[in-house]
Amino acid sequence: MNFVKMHYGHDFEIQHLRIPKEERVNIARKLTAGVSMTKILDTYRDNIDENKLKRVDLITRKDI
Repeated sequence: MNFVKMHYGHDFEIQHLRIPKEERVNIARKLTAGVSMTKILDTYRDNIDENKLKRVDLITRKDI
């Protein structure tokens, strides 16, 4: 048996990256303050910079 140190599956796809810790903390604060998931999602989606797409721009309910 040979060991190959490579992961096959996903290439560098933004939707498979982790949301940065700073953003996760920010989301947790909003949830603690009573902000709905829908409002949080809308806030991130309304502020997308098409020239500089970030992982948090693709946030889903599953992420929250």
